[in-house]
Amino acid sequence: MFCPKCGKKVNDGAMFCPDCGSPISGSSGMNEWQNPNNQSSLKNSASSGLDLKHVDTILSIAGALSWILSCFLPYVSASVFGYEQSQTLINGGDGWFFIVISAAILIVLHLHKYIVFYVLAGLGVALNIFEVTHTSNILAEADIYSGFIHKGSGYYILILGSILLVAGVVLTFLRKKNEQNNQWT
Repeated sequence: MFCPKCGKKVNDGAMFCPDCGSPISGSSGMNEWQNPNNQSSLKNSASSGLDLKHVDTILSIAGALSWILSCFLPYVSASVFGYEQSQTLINGGDGWFFIVISAAILIVLHLHKYIVFYVLAGLGVALNIFEVTHTSNILAEADIYSGFIHKGSGYYILILGSILLVAGVVLTFLRKKNEQNNQWT
């Protein structure tokens, strides 16, 4: 038997839903496959065997951790006559901004403060766009040395982290909006 309001499974003979507290008026006669609120999760679990409910959070955490990792990897490298010099974001000073923003993102995700999460992710992505654009401009000005200067793995992982965070923000927003719409129906 299922709650007519929230769709959660309720023990037979229960008077109230243990999740939302709504009164249960007799047996609804619905089995697990007939419950309309359960159809999408049953399809997801039947097709993939994986719970996709919090993919947004996983992507956001992966993005924040990518930002932290990118700060310690070579961001730009120059090699001349067999001698190579690398620069990381931490050495340049900008890495601390990404580490602080990433740590704050991880904390607010844990605390479920989604508005703050959106703002921090937006701030971090804006900083990333500035950092990538600035680096590209410097490399374009040093075109004469283009064979000697190249972008390192930190550069690409920083971009990957931003892509993951943008996807996480969009999916989080859509999930929260969907939860809000289901709450009022």
